Amino acid sequence: MVLSHVSVQHVPDEGPLPGKINNPPPPYFLEGASFHTGYYRDGFTLPKGYESVESFDPAQGPVNMDTYNAMLDAASGNSDTEPDIFFFNIGSYSGKFVFKVDVDPENHTITRTPFFIPKSDVRVEVQYGKLQMPAYPSGVETRETFIGFILTAPDGFRYHFGGPKAIEYTGTETYNLSNHSTSFGVVLAPSSWYLTRIESPVGRHIDLEYIADTFGYYDLAPERCWGGEEYLTLSGQMISRNVVNGVKLSRVYSSTEEILFKAETVREDVSDYTNTGGGETTNSVTTKRLDRIEVNVMDGRPLRKFLFDYDYFRSPRE
Repeated sequence: MVLSHVSVQHVPDEGPLPGKINNPPPPYFLEGASFHTGYYRDGFTLPKGYESVESFDPAQGPVNMDTYNAMLDAASGNSDTEPDIFFFNIGSYSGKFVFKVDVDPENHTITRTPFFIPKSDVRVEVQYGKLQMPAYPSGVETRETFIGFILTAPDGFRYHFGGPKAIEYTGTETYNLSNHSTSFGVVLAPSSWYLTRIESPVGRHIDLEYIADTFGYYDLAPERCWGGEEYLTLSGQMISRNVVNGVKLSRVYSSTEEILFKAETVREDVSDYTNTGGGETTNSVTTKRLDRIEVNVMDGRPLRKFLFDYDYFRSPRE
């Protein structure tokens, strides 16, 4: 069995962060950086007069302020002008898709039409709406975003993804070693929707269950080098802290058999999720590695078991 998921190419940014946006605007903003939009939530239409944006100067005579503000918001990252790309892998089919967003400012409606890259006979159904998702480091918040997908392959099999208990949320924060010991806030966003059911054309199905899983990890941050030696020293290197509030597979079952995924040993290769003390803390890691897989008949009789062991090692250059 190939377990699949739908993932987004880069961190999706749907929904206001923070503040309230009329749906759809335009204009998108009244207070510049006070609001933030997502392309799939609000759409984006180039304002009238955008081709003259280089000559916009509020101090030099009359200009269209709505156009000026809309272009300024796009340049500042307050409005999302680019659709996220979704990747999928179902059975023998894989690919990616985006949604074309059409905004009707008169009726205040938005239509999202999927397009596959390359063209595909796979069909996608989307659940889009208000989703209660985790805030970092604790609590919840409500966003308007993608909740789940159903992909139907040309052979008639239907693959269900996501739902409140099968979504992974990720966030990242970049900083320098000089403030490495400082705690940072991270904005989480849904980035993967995991497979929850495979349904045959005749109605038979298998289901997948997940349990919550949280952890953090560090990486070197991408950055521009203006000269020849800025980032040759460790103190000048930018660091990226990544946090994951997601799920991991715990059970796959049909009407006759089940597969259990048992994770009991704490992992040693990741960091704390909350990181309340700053730096790379590992004393509160809760995520666990896969220790064994059990295959059982639904009445509880075991069929087979697979045991896993792990080794950790440090780089000899460290």
